[in-house]
Amino acid sequence: MSTVGERIRWRRKALGMSQAELGRLSGYGSGQSAIREIEAGRSRRPTNLVNIAAILGVSPEWLSLGEGAMERRSVVKEISLSWSAAEIEEIGEQDVLFRVLNRQPKTTKLGLTPIYSNRMSPILNPGDLVIIASHPQTTEFGNGIYVVRWENKLDIGHLKWLDEKHTLLFWGDHSDFEALQLDSEQLTQFHILGKVIFICRKI
Repeated sequence: MSTVGERIRWRRKALGMSQAELGRLSGYGSGQSAIREIEAGRSRRPTNLVNIAAILGVSPEWLSLGEGAMERRSVVKEISLSWSAAEIEEIGEQDVLFRVLNRQPKTTKLGLTPIYSNRMSPILNPGDLVIIASHPQTTEFGNGIYVVRWENKLDIGHLKWLDEKHTLLFWGDHSDFEALQLDSEQLTQFHILGKVIFICRKI
């Protein structure tokens, strides 16, 4: 697989995804013609490669250059925040991020991760950074957005228990993604990493 198009076609077929579906999810509108042109090598500078890599679950480096590991690393970086009086004074009580973090219980673990999925578009888009809070032994889900590890990749969406907590409903705001109902066996491979408490977007 020496070209971008060949790598996209190989990975798309391995996932059982059509050209139209990949194009739509990665931001090409109806999509099929754009993906067909890329796979055939007729698009020399394809756009949206980062989005395509996210949808296919591969690293952008491997997709564009054929270098490095194919699988995208799904790592949430843990961050530790402690505030001294001087730091609080410097940041200022009106700072939105400070106030959000200051409301978290002391037992909360915080993590920082980029978003790869379109599931929550337009609220969250690929490339956004989020801070997530993981509370020990969380079993109840309110109105919020959660980062999860599912099928060896990071994903994001809403969560709700069904059937007296025997089934978990996972869904997003993007119309192209169907809601998933996960049974007890599937839940063994579904890991809830935390709730989104802050969104960072490049503008």
